[in-house]
Amino acid sequence: MPRFVDTNAIVAHQYEGVSCHEEIRPVIQAIGANSLPHYPLVTNQYVLDEVVSLLLSHAGTRVAHQVIDRILETDTVRVLDVEPSLAERAVEQFQQYDDQAISLTDHVIGVQARDYGIDHILTYDGGFRTLGFTALPRE
Repeated sequence: MPRFVDTNAIVAHQYEGVSCHEEIRPVIQAIGANSLPHYPLVTNQYVLDEVVSLLLSHAGTRVAHQVIDRILETDTVRVLDVEPSLAERAVEQFQQYDDQAISLTDHVIGVQARDYGIDHILTYDGGFRTLGFTALPRE
């Protein structure tokens, strides 16, 4: 069963300066080895944008370039396109949750995950529970 991977899980896996780094590494390795039922991992273009932006500001240009190259070259993570109609549905959902601090990117993930029948998100972000998803690795 595929699982969606969020920005903070990618950054935690790829950048040692993040507190969850040691927790997420064995999870991603087990998924890549197909030892956990969370394969394949998928993400999208919005998440890649957030990953690069975060790494540029916290880890520097070199790290940001290395991480994006690794993501694009790996077989473990598939990057999905975000079509304009998907973005429009995510904006509509974002507006429905006007009492919640859930980012537009997380709403894009939620809409896209539902489209793909994915109900588990690899993340450290609690907003996905509000959207009806199971957040791994902590749940």
